[in-house]
Amino acid sequence: MNVLSRSAMTAYGNLVDLRNTATDDATKASLATVEKAWAVLRDMVSIAPNKGDAATIAKLGDDMLAEADRMTRMFESAVGTEIAKMVSLAGRQRMLSQKVARHYFYAAWGVAERPEKAAFDKARSEFAEALETLRIFPKNDDAIRNRLTMLQEQWGFMVAAFTPEKMSTYHPTGARHVATASENILALADELTLLYENLKV
Repeated sequence: MNVLSRSAMTAYGNLVDLRNTATDDATKASLATVEKAWAVLRDMVSIAPNKGDAATIAKLGDDMLAEADRMTRMFESAVGTEIAKMVSLAGRQRMLSQKVARHYFYAAWGVAERPEKAAFDKARSEFAEALETLRIFPKNDDAIRNRLTMLQEQWGFMVAAFTPEKMSTYHPTGARHVATASENILALADELTLLYENLKV
């Protein structure tokens, strides 16, 4: 099974889990919006990629991410604990790292526009800030600190590819580094999210 198929299955599974978790009307409405956006996006990325669809897919992805982020903050607010904030922050790193990787490939493909570059810079900044917030959280245990160290290393590998020279055209080696690092970050952020969920304080 390729990365795209695994990602689609993960997205579907996450949506099912959220359906079983959402209780209030506002969260349910937000989830319905995310599910509708995901259905359209899933169909578009299921066909052979082409530059003509790039801007539309980027817009659909951004709209879905914005609503998913809003829904996540609803869950965080409903719980209202410092651990819930760390869970949300660790989970959000998954989205930010994928957004950064997307811009790299769009730039290398020659389809990145000015708003995309601004979103890339913002996502990079937010990822770095959140990583530092997670790092200095005083209740981190050894397992969390270990994952954070690994996450920092993978982020460093990824950032090393973000030079104007490497992003101005497609470089197979740089592309492999970004793809590998982004998937590693995704897995590590998943582990971190679970570790924070189960952290005993």
